[in-house]
Amino acid sequence: MEYRLIQGASGRCVAERVSLANTASARLRGLMFRRQMGAEEGLWLRPCQSVHTWWMFFPIDILFLDRHYSIVSLIDHLRPFRMTWPRWQASSVIELPAGTIARYGLTVGDELRMERRGAS
Repeated sequence: MEYRLIQGASGRCVAERVSLANTASARLRGLMFRRQMGAEEGLWLRPCQSVHTWWMFFPIDILFLDRHYSIVSLIDHLRPFRMTWPRWQASSVIELPAGTIARYGLTVGDELRMERRGAS
């Protein structure tokens, strides 16, 4: 299942194709062994409070979201072979290509929306 990530206040589409990883194996695998991530791509890990970039070969931006899809923490340009501390207030995480946070001016407190692709 794929979603669009929408910045709530502006209505701008931050990522056109966000895949959902909502099983233990899908969350564990995440983006491992991938060589790159498309500019409009993302991965939504749910539930999730911490991530790793083991066996990844590119940096990513991380958005930690609460259950209302508000950003409670973020990390830009997390390099490969790293791990984050848990964000206990987070209920899910979105992994995006490095530079996305800066490009859209995302900050803690921003509200986001997830729209199912193909839904009208």
